[in-house]
Amino acid sequence: MKREPRFDTPRAVVTPRASLMRHFDPARVQGYCRSCENHGRVWSCPPFNNPPMDAFPAWTHAVIVCRQLWLAPDTTQSELLKHFLAARLKFGEWLRKLESHHARTTALIAGQCATCATCTRCEGKPCRAPERLRYSLESVGFDVSTLTEILAGITLHWPKTGVPDYLVTVGAILCPGETTATMLCEAATRETLTPDASLN
Repeated sequence: MKREPRFDTPRAVVTPRASLMRHFDPARVQGYCRSCENHGRVWSCPPFNNPPMDAFPAWTHAVIVCRQLWLAPDTTQSELLKHFLAARLKFGEWLRKLESHHARTTALIAGQCATCATCTRCEGKPCRAPERLRYSLESVGFDVSTLTEILAGITLHWPKTGVPDYLVTVGAILCPGETTATMLCEAATRETLTPDASLN
């Protein structure tokens, strides 16, 4: 019987703005986005006319949230992609739930915004739901590999051949103060993030 993927409990850590900004390198990181099929096709992905972070509410601390999904040794590439996309979607919904605990926080999800079934950007139209649009750490210019390892103590695992032992979804919540960040960090460890049915 094939073993199903196994989720770890989300890991959350509070970090000051200065520590997170050491991993902010938009010119380099957004350059990698050019090879993605969503580049210029989704409003949450580069290129941007104006840096998205310029419009975020003022923040002094961030909660970095990571979740590992351990894979079975015989997982195929197609199964990995299915698991990864489903995990990112569920993770984004969960981060937005945490964000809703405080009005002046900003969730940075894993992957592109999935608020709408189709994005209006390809039609040359403005975002139909800008109040629900969410960006990822990568899309605004953060090096997720280094910040995850240094700030959260988790190394992203991408072997040269085969599939990795685990996948990691990484997001953040930007907070207006350390008290709010601590509250949301504690909430992240208490609230249940259940596996999406499509993973089973």
